[in-house]
Amino acid sequence: MLKKKNILITGASDGIGKEVSKTYFQNGANLALIGKDQKKMHTISKSLNRINRSSQIVKIYIFDLSEKKESEYRRITQEIKKEFPILDGLLHNAGVLGRISPVINQSIKSWYEVLQINLNSSFIITKFLLPCLMNSKNSSLLFTTSNVSRKGKKNWSPYSVSKFAIEGLMKTLSQEYEGSTLRVNCINPGAVRTKMRFQAYPSENQKNIRSPKEIMSTYLYLMSDESIGFSGHIFNFDGKIIRNI
Repeated sequence: MLKKKNILITGASDGIGKEVSKTYFQNGANLALIGKDQKKMHTISKSLNRINRSSQIVKIYIFDLSEKKESEYRRITQEIKKEFPILDGLLHNAGVLGRISPVINQSIKSWYEVLQINLNSSFIITKFLLPCLMNSKNSSLLFTTSNVSRKGKKNWSPYSVSKFAIEGLMKTLSQEYEGSTLRVNCINPGAVRTKMRFQAYPSENQKNIRSPKEIMSTYLYLMSDESIGFSGHIFNFDGKIIRNI
């Protein structure tokens, strides 16, 4: 489904990002993977290369998205541009939950960190790599959202606000590129067995939660040519479009 497509994934070292990387690679994609944990990123690269698809490319970029300097974002995106002047897909998967606390007790440091990683980094990387996406005959830009973006959640102010905003960014971009070869959407993975989920709900029985592998069909669909014509939408993990926004 993704043969010879060049796809960039952020937050590739764990959870959904790790599973998406494997799924996209198994379906023929060349990958650019961003993550901050050097050891984990090298492990992922080695495991993908062991699949023995000699014609495919896997490039890893060690980068902490909490970085606030524009110059550092320019540097990392320039490296990606040199290797992948054409990008057929960009998945913004990286995200952090932040401190769970009422606004009055919320950590300002946590607020800035969550907004930087969940929102600002997505904006900056997208801005710098839009020319590469437009070099593709058909490209897909995919942001990650959450149920809390549409209704909020008490004590989750940084995370909720970041997801409200990411949907706004998606809608804005989908309008700006309406009628072009670029489609822009959000995906809501829902409850998935990840470290972030455990952080949010430590008493929850993880065995009752979907694994990342169980939701890969929607990630695959949205990055494949099968989703051409769909832009400006929020897709649930099961592939259904969420309309009440």
